[in-house]
Amino acid sequence: MAILNFDPADASGKSQVARGVYQYRVVHVEERKFGTGKLGATVHMDVFLPDRVIKVYENVFYTPKALWKIEELCNSIGANYRKGMDTKEFIGESGQAFFGRKKNEKFLTLMEFIPKEGGDTAPHEEAPLAKEPPAFVTEEDVPF
Repeated sequence: MAILNFDPADASGKSQVARGVYQYRVVHVEERKFGTGKLGATVHMDVFLPDRVIKVYENVFYTPKALWKIEELCNSIGANYRKGMDTKEFIGESGQAFFGRKKNEKFLTLMEFIPKEGGDTAPHEEAPLAKEPPAFVTEEDVPF
């Protein structure tokens, strides 16, 4: 047995994240085979809220009926959607997307990518945008 090392008095409470359009940056893309047997990838993103950064991930699938999501991701970050893309083309790229919650879900979920050209965000309830994402630095660039 172990004693958990925390003090309940330190809790700051849970702040609800408003649904809306936020800046995000792709930090990792992991190609994988899902439990259903379908091939695809999990895109890990940092989402920039006005007061903090949260982690969100989105699964994309290589099936013909689901490739639209990869195309929308490419449009959102300004990448050229084509066959033979390398995951390196996504890492560090930023865009905007509409984030919200599905029914009975606690976690923020990507609802829709916003095209880099501007796209129509009018139907969405917008939250205040955070500052521009900070510069992206890969682990290889850190000297220690």
